[in-house]
Amino acid sequence: MKIALVALLLMIPMFAASEGCWTDGCRDMREMRSELRHEAYEMRREAHRARMDAVREKMREKREAYRDKTEARREARRERQEYWRDFRNSFRN
Repeated sequence: MKIALVALLLMIPMFAASEGCWTDGCRDMREMRSELRHEAYEMRREAHRARMDAVREKMREKREAYRDKTEARREARRERQEYWRDFRNSFRN
């Protein structure tokens, strides 16, 4: 709703901008448009920041899952190597 209002108000042309209107009404309109542009910029920035945070979180979860999976594989390989080492050594005694 707020984004729609900002988008609608940004489409309002500056009245008499071509003549360089400096009345209070024109100045107020310019200030309002400037504030709305700034607010729209801040909203886009916050939305982008939220998207990037979500992407970073997803990548962190993927890294952790990969790290856990790799560690599990290493541990399984160590156990297999230890088992076969013990098996081979059992014949030496």
